[in-house]
Amino acid sequence: MKQAPIEASDGKIIFRYSSEFIKYWQLMVIVFAIYNSVTIPIAIFYGEHGPSVISSNQIAFVDAMVDFIFLIDIIITFRTTYLDTDLGKEETDTHKIAIRYLRGSFAFDFASSVPFSVFVPASIENAVNILGLLKLLRIQRLSVAVTSSNLPQGIKVYLKILMMAFELLVVMHVLATIWFMLVVDAEKWVQNMDFMYNGEETAYQGYFEGDEAWWR
Repeated sequence: MKQAPIEASDGKIIFRYSSEFIKYWQLMVIVFAIYNSVTIPIAIFYGEHGPSVISSNQIAFVDAMVDFIFLIDIIITFRTTYLDTDLGKEETDTHKIAIRYLRGSFAFDFASSVPFSVFVPASIENAVNILGLLKLLRIQRLSVAVTSSNLPQGIKVYLKILMMAFELLVVMHVLATIWFMLVVDAEKWVQNMDFMYNGEETAYQGYFEGDEAWWR
């Protein structure tokens, strides 16, 4: 059923956690988190070896829009009620809502949404970009969405199994990109020992040590 925003204890408008707007908003955030789970690991760990589309202006624009939406999501979360399971009621006190969020995922959401790489030197830009991986944590909202839905319990179980499988794929994707980075960083091609160079330093000279002749 469609629910309108309500007035909070401080007289300002807040959103019900069960409203259609919040449900659709959470769905949009989840979709963008899934998008980030594919592009961010490639952008961070592939670097210049990644697909050219990842470093294109179009993707940069989309990423900027996603960061902006995630910043708005922080504001909306501060203005969204939650279900107090201990008291069994919907909490509308904005101070309690803020304290709950600050003690929860606020630090991760803030660190992953603010483009700190714009404000730091290029020498540590890659290290700061790793904070972008925190965006992937928003995928966990899918579990909350499934749990709070009105679907039959049996369907919820199947959806949670699919969600766990997807999260496993995301972890594998991140680990694969990290492994690629480690391999490329340590890559060093060394040619086979040639009898005509036996005992000489050139017998062990590799491609990345200056031996760039095309016929090698």
